Amino acid sequence: MNNLFKPFYFSNVKIRKKPKHKINVRKFMFSYLITLLTFAGSFSATSQPFEGSLKFLQSTVTDTSYYTYYVKDNLVRIDELNKNLKLERYSLINIQNKEVSIVDPFRKMYLKLPPQKKNHEKEKDYQIIKTENYKIIKGYTCYQWRVRNETKNTEICFWIAKDNFNFFDELISLLDNNLRINDYFMHIPANNGIIPFESVERTLLREMKSKLELIDLNKSSLSKSLFEIPKGFVLKEY
Repeated sequence: MNNLFKPFYFSNVKIRKKPKHKINVRKFMFSYLITLLTFAGSFSATSQPFEGSLKFLQSTVTDTSYYTYYVKDNLVRIDELNKNLKLERYSLINIQNKEVSIVDPFRKMYLKLPPQKKNHEKEKDYQIIKTENYKIIKGYTCYQWRVRNETKNTEICFWIAKDNFNFFDELISLLDNNLRINDYFMHIPANNGIIPFESVERTLLREMKSKLELIDLNKSSLSKSLFEIPKGFVLKEY
């Protein structure tokens, strides 16, 4: 038979089969588990209340002072230092029990403050302005809030950081709310979890009165002994 009419056989033709992609189930599950644990750990870390210290510098036209906040759970200690960084006194606050003690480390005595009365000034006296302005302070994005009161000829500009600073709004409600900065801050809505890293008080004509700014932030585990009144200190009647 003529070779042109011979049937064509495929016995010598190699047909390439589409490779099958096998899924390594064990490897896949391991990677998934690692990703899940990483996400969960990250979420857990960011959801923890702040613990550590925050150091502020306060400056006025005539004076300079420093305040260091130590925070652990519902306990807060505030050290007050003069311009020479010499400790003058400190406050111990138990937010849960609503207790405030002022400690004099040199006279080795302390006093307990009575609960502070809430300030009932009218909301209409205050104008609250949230701007889109922001700046980075100690790695935090801080947005600008302005609170002004025309009858008092005062405006305070707050640069607000938001994180798990849940202690702060409860703290200032226990402290002297005759302090203008505390009073004005409490008019900012939904202030749970936020803290001003910088506060600038001015007249309505922009003349600066005072400035409070964060100069150091340290997240660390603190000993509870830091929040206890030292042994031998005498209670003084208020």
